[in-house]
Amino acid sequence: MFGMALEAVIDRIDATTAVVTMSGSLTLGTALKVVDTKLQQLVQDGVSKLVVDLTACAYLDSAGLGALVYRYGVLAGEGWDDPVVWRE
Repeated sequence: MFGMALEAVIDRIDATTAVVTMSGSLTLGTALKVVDTKLQQLVQDGVSKLVVDLTACAYLDSAGLGALVYRYGVLAGEGWDDPVVWRE
């Protein structure tokens, strides 16, 4: 269960809104960096409303949580009022 590969499916709702559905294990490793890069790219592409859906995420370690908190802080620092909606 904890060894499941991390996947992130991005669903663009409109030009400024995206839903990122994560599945598998959100843990330390290359996949975590790939997901963070995808989130960063969404922001660069004009997304200003981001929903992170963790309903299919089987496991989250401190590195995974840290990456999500870090990205939240970056977005909040860029002036987003309510940068991320967490759906769990």
